[in-house]
Amino acid sequence: MELARMGSLTDAFSGIIFWVAIGVAIYFAIRKSFRFKGGQIRGQWEILIEQGSGNADAVYEEIEDALKSANPPKVRWERAGIYAGNLMTGKRYDGLKVNNSELKDYRIYIFAYDYGTSLHVAWFLTYQKPWLKFIKIIDIPQQLELNAYGNTVHAATKKAVQTLMERLGQDFSKINTKSKGFLEVW
Repeated sequence: MELARMGSLTDAFSGIIFWVAIGVAIYFAIRKSFRFKGGQIRGQWEILIEQGSGNADAVYEEIEDALKSANPPKVRWERAGIYAGNLMTGKRYDGLKVNNSELKDYRIYIFAYDYGTSLHVAWFLTYQKPWLKFIKIIDIPQQLELNAYGNTVHAATKKAVQTLMERLGQDFSKINTKSKGFLEVW
């Protein structure tokens, strides 16, 4: 009798584990589709700096110093591990995540990492679509804030790249610094 009862408890526990695993799988599938649907990247700029490998930390420090100097209101940043793809199959990149408390649905991610002997630096303005909102309407004050936010972070990134290129004896003046996307920061 006691063994039969133990068997039914084991079966019940196995069933619970099964449904929890199914729930977790569905969560990650939905999370990924919401995260990347609808054109998440709204603006971007990137550059591959020849012979720049080993300088990622210097670029991040320069960007952070430029942001501190600019002192943009409502803007906070932190270095963070950022996943491309979902948590289980995606790739983790170290980067700088920049948030504006007035524009919670928009984030800027900056990456600097070695690519062979070069350093790849990339800047992305993203829109994180909320689960229950399908259309984002932005008014003029919000658009002004978004433009100032994007321009400030983009300028800090360009300054860091210019500093590194000049230190490496490279000519920054020939670089196209205009971003791609709806902001077209210049």
